[in-house]
Amino acid sequence: MNYSTEVKQKLLSIITKMDSYYWLFTKHPKTDFSRKKKWSFEEVMKFMLTMEGKALRDELLEYFEFDNTTPSNSSFNQRRAQILPEAFEFLFQEFTKSFTDNVTYNGLRLIA
Repeated sequence: MNYSTEVKQKLLSIITKMDSYYWLFTKHPKTDFSRKKKWSFEEVMKFMLTMEGKALRDELLEYFEFDNTTPSNSSFNQRRAQILPEAFEFLFQEFTKSFTDNVTYNGLRLIA
């Protein structure tokens, strides 16, 4: 496995683990993401990390491979609003901790 694949796998693994206790990262823990929909907590996190700055509709169509059941902009915005900013802070901290080598370049750790 090459290094970039390893980095991606670590990130996806952390997001999957976070999905197991998603209620810690939502505004309304008892109700947010409790129903099965196209937008799971894990799916929203992955989608947000892959966004490229295009129009939201274009991003959605590409992410869902132009499927005719692609969720609406509104559904994404509603799900996104349920996630606390601390979810991304936690993801960043866990992702950074997952790299144990202390090799530096000019005093900085490089991941990718």
